[in-house]
Amino acid sequence: MIVTIDNNAFNNFINVNLLQDFTDGYDENNTYNVKNLASSETFEEYVKESAKVINARSKRMWKELQTK
Repeated sequence: MIVTIDNNAFNNFINVNLLQDFTDGYDENNTYNVKNLASSETFEEYVKESAKVINARSKRMWKELQTK
């Protein structure tokens, strides 16, 4: 991928490695915001939120593999 002002190296890394589910979308600078899983108040909440993200990424990876 070509790195441009709108599609910087960090965004490329997120996209190439299918890590979009670990983000909350883009900020005002058009850069991905990484989810703050460490802000969970309990360990159980952290595990629950982490599992959601991991499951979503697994589905994204499976879908991507099916298109190849």
